[in-house]
Amino acid sequence: MNQNAAASAESLSEKEIVSRYQTLKQQIQQIMIKIEEFENDKNEQELVLKQLLPLNDDRKCWRQVGSVLLEQTVGQVKPVLESTSKELQQTIQNLNEELRTKETEFLELKEKYKIREVDSSSLAAASSSQAPKP
Repeated sequence: MNQNAAASAESLSEKEIVSRYQTLKQQIQQIMIKIEEFENDKNEQELVLKQLLPLNDDRKCWRQVGSVLLEQTVGQVKPVLESTSKELQQTIQNLNEELRTKETEFLELKEKYKIREVDSSSLAAASSSQAPKP
């Protein structure tokens, strides 16, 4: 009975390892997606700011906040865009640090347990080459 308990503990441990591996992989993908979204938002903010820079500060412009359009002046909008762009840049830096941490953790897990990924195409090729030939 002790052997069965030890065997089930090992299989549970293996399941935990696989679960942790998949979780880390998903977290890395999600962080990468967030970084891309924030970079796109930052680029959009900077593009609008670039268009507003040559304009007079008292000129009228429209700014969308959520689903509402606000009538403001260029002078009112420029500082908001600059601030938002800086905040987005800081968020991107924080996410990049988190990404590096997760990638390090992922690689350590992969190395510690000698995990390697197998493509379904290479798995199919291996099984067909090992299949008995008539």
